[in-house]
Amino acid sequence: MNQKLEKQQKQKLCLECMECCKTVALPLMGFDSHTNEFLMVRGCETYTTNFGLFVLVPSICPYLTENGCSIYELRPHVCQIYDGTQIPFMKDKCKWKELELDVQET
Repeated sequence: MNQKLEKQQKQKLCLECMECCKTVALPLMGFDSHTNEFLMVRGCETYTTNFGLFVLVPSICPYLTENGCSIYELRPHVCQIYDGTQIPFMKDKCKWKELELDVQET
């Protein structure tokens, strides 16, 4: 697939979703067996990986508008390299997986 076309497709899919700009995943260190239950009872979404327990906190980026990122061309490096398909708690939400499916079908 042409890299420029893929970049345009990814940008379009991002505008349909923007989920990664609305959630922060915080690692919890030193949690015990009751921590996950404690958080879930309070309505927090949690995710466990090989690296430990994460709590997903709704937190909308201050630069996110209904039209996307207001500083897109100047966005931080971490935003530029972020790939939701590679993040365990985002991969089911990230619309970039649709591109992977398209490639697999062709």
